[in-house]
Amino acid sequence: MVKEEAVPNYLEDLQRLKAEFENYKKREVKKQKENIQLLKCQLLRKLLPVVDSFEEALKMGKENPEATLKGLWLTYEKLLQVLEEEGLRRIFAVGERFEPSRHEAVVVEEVEEEERDGLVLEELQKGYLFKESLLRPSRVKVGKLSDGGNFPSSKQLHG
Repeated sequence: MVKEEAVPNYLEDLQRLKAEFENYKKREVKKQKENIQLLKCQLLRKLLPVVDSFEEALKMGKENPEATLKGLWLTYEKLLQVLEEEGLRRIFAVGERFEPSRHEAVVVEEVEEEERDGLVLEELQKGYLFKESLLRPSRVKVGKLSDGGNFPSSKQLHG
């Protein structure tokens, strides 16, 4: 049995624990925000050389358009390298079987050859993964046999 004089102590202990827990939660939220800021700074630091390269290419554009185009391609490759280092991966779609989990069919084209039924014929917009998560599906043109084939109808695709 609890003595009445001990009750105020329990109440004080409970209030102190509650306040400590609230302070802990606030510290963790603050730490999480700081970590996010640190990660953003690291990414931006990696992207600054790409910005520098774009600026150089744009400066050269006035004098030498051919060198500018080459510089832009090199800058594009540098940007892709930074993004890949951060976990971005391109989805290669053309010639692959249509996968609704990675591809968005925006055009369905009738094909005569059975082996092209359900294949991605053309990539209209590149798709990307971040690590193993879908960031953006590839927007694609998909083959469908003229006699119906295995590929779903446009109505089935778009609801």
